[in-house]
Amino acid sequence: MNVELLHGQSVQPTAERIKIAVVGAGAMGGYFAGRMAERGIPVTLIDVDEERVAAIARSGLRIKDEDGDRRIPVAASTARQLSEPFDLIIIFTKSMHTASAAESVRHLVSKSTWFLTLQNGLGNPEKIQSIYPGNRVFMGITDVPADLIVHAHVRSHAKGTVSIWTLDGRPSDSIEQVRRLIEGAGIATKADPDIRTAIWEKVSFNAAMNPLTALANKPVGGLENATGRALIRAIVDEAVATARAAGVVVDRDHIFERIDNALAHHKEHKPSMLQDMRAGRQTEIDALNGAIVSIGEAHGVPVPVNRTIVDLIRTAQMRP
Repeated sequence: MNVELLHGQSVQPTAERIKIAVVGAGAMGGYFAGRMAERGIPVTLIDVDEERVAAIARSGLRIKDEDGDRRIPVAASTARQLSEPFDLIIIFTKSMHTASAAESVRHLVSKSTWFLTLQNGLGNPEKIQSIYPGNRVFMGITDVPADLIVHAHVRSHAKGTVSIWTLDGRPSDSIEQVRRLIEGAGIATKADPDIRTAIWEKVSFNAAMNPLTALANKPVGGLENATGRALIRAIVDEAVATARAAGVVVDRDHIFERIDNALAHHKEHKPSMLQDMRAGRQTEIDALNGAIVSIGEAHGVPVPVNRTIVDLIRTAQMRP
């Protein structure tokens, strides 16, 4: 399909006409911002990478997914170039940049600004709330797949879903507003009171698959052997015990169903931690296995395998 810039497209009706900022112009941030812009939702993509921002602002964001290959005009900027507050700020940076990303938009936050994080790992919503204790924070997960090809080109190979809820755990009319807004971008979204269970189950999955592929320097299929399976099982068992000790009910069988599916059908997938290690970038190990270790030890749960995984990844990340 030819890639065309979608000028003059009709604005489709949306649940809420509010100003949205997506902080983090990587694969996920770019994909979500692009889908919102395509549906006429007022959104600005914010990033510290001036070259990436300039490319998106100049030529739009190219998105290739099940709906085709097209280029979408998306407002993009660094935070310091903006001055008006936003109604909803979605944080889509990697977990180690959550605090700095939230701080970077302080001048764009009003008393009524909402925050949403769909990031990987544990602790992201709490970091945001600690910086903005008077603002409403929503948290969630997504299984939308997205890869950043170049600065302004994002590819997704399948449809995914989003689940969200309030950080404080209380129901609210505002959660339905946020749900409708994301669904307005064509991404199936549900409000899930059991979001902490969903988050912990995803963390358990990622804590097993991501660092092991990074350490083995192999895609997911490289773990389909007796040794790989044994390591996966040990990591997940410690994560499940930690979650339960922290008061979160998780389904161990459900986690292993996802792992079995990945090993069977996504053999060539390269998790982000493997990509980061190959590129010499810092990984999200502290928000995954590192968080499991911290929480597990705080509750008296033995987590020696996760501790070893953290130490190995941190050692591999150290520069000479």
